[in-house]
Order: sequence, then C-alpha cells, then structure tokens
Amino acid sequence: MPEKKSKKESILEFAAAQEGKPFGRREIRKIQAYLRKQLGTSGQISESYVAQVLVDAGGVINYPNPFVSPPTEEPYGSKLEGALRFENLRVTEKSIDRLQNLYAEYLDAQDRRGTVLIRQLISKGRKRALILAASSRVALKKRQEKAEIARWFGVWLDTPDLFFDWLEIRKASKEYRQQFL
Repeated sequence: MPEKKSKKESILEFAAAQEGKPFGRREIRKIQAYLRKQLGTSGQISESYVAQVLVDAGGVINYPNPFVSPPTEEPYGSKLEGALRFENLRVTEKSIDRLQNLYAEYLDAQDRRGTVLIRQLISKGRKRALILAASSRVALKKRQEKAEIARWFGVWLDTPDLFFDWLEIRKASKEYRQQFL
C-alpha cells in the first residue's frame, strides 16, 4: 500500500513542475485544486498556507498576503523562525517574551538590523491579529482574544521596555479577568 503524502509534500511535488517560475494567485489556486483532488476533504487548505510552503522551499511568490512571511537572512532567520506565535494569550505571552529577549540582545549588540526585524515581525503579528479579530468567519471568543493580542503587540511596539509591567497590570484588571479568565 503506497504511503500517503503530506500536504506539504504534495504542494512541493506540484510546484516542482513549475521549474522555478514565480507563483501567483492562479498557480496557488491550481495547487489547492490539486490537493483537493489528491487528498479529498483533508486537502482543504488556505492560499496563504500554500504560499508559505512555497516561500519556505525557496519559491518566488507574486502574492501579496499578510499571512505569508518572506525568508529572513541569516544570522537572524534561524533565531526568528517560529518566534512569532499567537494561537492564544498564553502562547502569545511566551512568544513576546522570547522576542523581547532577542530584541534586548540586539540592542546590547547595537544590531540595528536585528531590532528592525523584531519590530517588523511584531508589527506583522499585530496586523494579522487585527485581521482575525475583524473576521466574521472567526468565532466571537477567538475574535476577542485576537483583538486583545493585537493590543498587546501595539503596546509592545510603543513601549517595549515597559510591556511586561503593563501586561501585569492589564492581566490584573477587572475587564481582562472577566473576559479572559
């Protein structure tokens, strides 16, 4: 019995036939159709997932989307890969803590490129969280959580040195406890 391919493997298999040509929305939709044909209902994936797999594999994308991150050059790429996560409030707090530590490291080393990349990453996270918070396709509770996360990212961007003091006060507030605890 042949081994079932993962979504990622199927995307890369289809993309190999492109022979280095750029991927636009039309090509990404063709890949989505291919996955549905190959994998049935488990082949339902977003355009942004396909685009991100292609970018991660070195593909050239002509597809502007706030959910697709271009690869980051080294030595930053390996440190920042997967650093921005905001599935829920707990994960977001850990993610911001990790990014804050890297930000402080880059500040101490007077590494302007590193600090700019961290700020861009958090700004992109804020934009993504705002998009999810505004989406009627997302459950109300999750939209409220994403709005809160966007707020966290905004406060960090305004005052990174004070963020965790602010967060402690925010989490102790009556409004926060009623809504999220």
